[in-house]
Amino acid sequence: MIKMEICMDKDKVKENSEYTLDQICSMVDDVAKKCGITKKNENGFFIGNGKENDFANFGKIILYLKDQQWFFPYAQKWVWYVGEERDDVLEHYKEKAEMK
Repeated sequence: MIKMEICMDKDKVKENSEYTLDQICSMVDDVAKKCGITKKNENGFFIGNGKENDFANFGKIILYLKDQQWFFPYAQKWVWYVGEERDDVLEHYKEKAEMK
């Protein structure tokens, strides 16, 4: 099963963002929905639908969110699970940004 966990830093959003936490969460939900991914619960879990294009759809979500000014600076946890494997997407892109 493929799934993704996304949690935002509520305090950082409140202090520094031009958006509210609800607006950011709604934008994330919309992106996932457009990519055919289902939000599992209010705790930030998104799950694949068991289709062969789930992997590609999660990839689309990652590629979109990583460049959004309203998302990346406020993400607190962003983990992609593929079966038993776990990839910390947030840590990956933070390290990549530091290399530039």
